[in-house]
Amino acid sequence: MSATPPPPPPLDTAGKKGHVRNTPSIDERRVAVPRRRTKGPLDFEENPPPKPSDLLSPTSPTTTTTTTPTPVSPSPSPTPTPIPNTPLTPAKDHTFLRHPPLFHPLPPTLLPPPYHALPAPPPTTPLPTLITSGHLRSAAISAATTLADPTIPLTPAEIYRLWYIRLATLTLLSLTPTAAQEVRALSDLNSSFYKDPVSGACLLPWELRVLAVRLQAVAYGDWRRAVAMYYELGREARGAVVAAGGGEAAGVWRERLVELGVRVGSALVEMGDVGGAARHLVGVRGGGEGVVVARALLWVRAGNVDAARGCLGELGEGAARGVLAALLVMADGRWGEAVEAWRGLEGVGAVGEVCRRCNEAVCLLYTGRLEEARGVLEGLVDEGSVAAGGVFNLATVYELCSDASRGLKMRLAERVAGLGVEMVGASFKM
Repeated sequence: MSATPPPPPPLDTAGKKGHVRNTPSIDERRVAVPRRRTKGPLDFEENPPPKPSDLLSPTSPTTTTTTTPTPVSPSPSPTPTPIPNTPLTPAKDHTFLRHPPLFHPLPPTLLPPPYHALPAPPPTTPLPTLITSGHLRSAAISAATTLADPTIPLTPAEIYRLWYIRLATLTLLSLTPTAAQEVRALSDLNSSFYKDPVSGACLLPWELRVLAVRLQAVAYGDWRRAVAMYYELGREARGAVVAAGGGEAAGVWRERLVELGVRVGSALVEMGDVGGAARHLVGVRGGGEGVVVARALLWVRAGNVDAARGCLGELGEGAARGVLAALLVMADGRWGEAVEAWRGLEGVGAVGEVCRRCNEAVCLLYTGRLEEARGVLEGLVDEGSVAAGGVFNLATVYELCSDASRGLKMRLAERVAGLGVEMVGASFKM
């Protein structure tokens, strides 16, 4: 009987030389050599704009999966001849990803009191239904319960999918620290344990790998490693573009390259190098207007509004230019003009109405027009268009315009709970 291979060892960045910075002594000074322009795995040419990933199907058609060998037909002879040069690979043991202690409890107290009076979804509710109906906490609990139940047989692909849903729903619930603790169980994402023994391709869904890189950076406080991991994914995606040769599959991988380029910029921001992040995005080609706006926002965060304003020349007349122009007016502190700029974007289909009105309310707030800001945000709730950012801003307005803000926030939680959208207490500032 062949022994089951052990699970990959826990990820530990403390003992790896490649991630330890040694400060040179005075006697070890070297002359700095100017860095030459090189071409890395995130360099690419034309790319379509990225699409949002689907929480319910983290494995896209172009994601590499395990190749199942075609069964061999029974031989007519009584003693079948074994196929030569075909090693039998034992099944990998995934029980280390199904231990109940890996998953933190999500008590009902995470939700505001108004949610406690509402009936919980039945335990038999399908996971996709929980997600589409906005019951994210219930979906996270359901994914963990299924994983931790040893009586439920799961294939490796199903285990990875449930892990993605668990981590994604925790992140959407603003429980990123909890997700960062749980993602440690995945250990080294580049481990041979997650590789196909024949092709060497990674078996983890692409979306899970990208999300896990960020969460592991949060867990270990190592954003330099996150940048390196993004470049490893970029090298893989670039190879997939070449292998695809063109068509829809190549387009999907090019979209992923754009996304990775933006995520590298985000990781540099987390490291405190905002200027470096903005300069990095200059070299991110493709991705359309979204990358231009992201680069402009990083320049604003770095305090260089003039550089951000220069990005307007890269945008044509349209929604993206209007949004960036309104944001730059806000960056200049001209709040009254910013209100009119956001109102001027009403009816522009490419601009989300929730985003537009939330920004309008923020500008009204900074001009001291609290009642108008309150009306804009409450109007979104009345229409059933709720988002965590809008609810948080409305709770802030309640704190500024009333001494009885807790009662107002409690009634807001009742209204949001009545819409069937689960939000933790932090979204209501409670």
